Amino acid sequence: MGSSDNLEKLRKKIDDLDREVLGLLNRRGEIVLRSHQAAFHEFGGSAELLPVTGFGDVFEEVENGRASYGVVPVENSIEGSIGIVLDLLSGSNLTISAELFEKINLFLLSKSGSLKNIKVIASHPQPLAQCRKWLGKNLPNRKIRETSSTAEAAKLASRSKGVAAVASEHSASIYKLKVLEKNIEDNNRNTTRFFVVGSRVSAPSGNDRTSIVFTLRDKPGELQKSFFQPFAEAGVNLTKIESRPSKERPWEYLFFVDFKGHREDKAIKSLVDRVAKHCVYLKVLGSYPIGRSA
Repeated sequence: MGSSDNLEKLRKKIDDLDREVLGLLNRRGEIVLRSHQAAFHEFGGSAELLPVTGFGDVFEEVENGRASYGVVPVENSIEGSIGIVLDLLSGSNLTISAELFEKINLFLLSKSGSLKNIKVIASHPQPLAQCRKWLGKNLPNRKIRETSSTAEAAKLASRSKGVAAVASEHSASIYKLKVLEKNIEDNNRNTTRFFVVGSRVSAPSGNDRTSIVFTLRDKPGELQKSFFQPFAEAGVNLTKIESRPSKERPWEYLFFVDFKGHREDKAIKSLVDRVAKHCVYLKVLGSYPIGRSA
């Protein structure tokens, strides 16, 4: 047997393994607490996890082939969508392979292990907002330092006894930090939705969601006529719609939409084609099995 035949068999095995991994991702819909912990929970301890500084780095690592998948938080039940992640999705060639939900528990971590030594509290703006009341009551007048991720905050805390990080408990073990306080989130129903992004498209599961982004012409009634009406006539359930400013032209907006169904479903494909005819720009961000709420 020639080397080309062996290579083809190996490629097929890799493809089969990739499909199995996606199948596991799609069945497990439980995760949340910053991207690194989400990835650890989802892929397990046997996976090689690569913590990076910011959300843009997650996309870059996957786009450049240094990682197979990336896990990014896209929406929080208390604070809403994470704008920078929506922008990255719009501009990336990656597709959403799965969605994951996990209840958020936030921890205050430090190198010293004492509240008295804390002069700076560091974290991403989202978790800082999610524990604003607790911080105001227990650590008033401390300097707040916003970071690109909770992992970056934990890294800062590991370098200075005067810095505490608001992050996941998992970050404590990674950066050798002590837990000062646990469960400091203001709302115990706090949940974050994550996307798994990669280059592979998930096959229809029978219970799927599709995400798209589009721009319409600036005309009175255009959103109703060109978007809402076709969805209503097709009987397709919209689960989310929001707008984000376009980075290309002032006062032009991108609409991010989630709806039930898979891009390969005949009815969904026909609907998306119909809407696209009226759009200046439309991109399917991905179709993926609906995740299990935390």
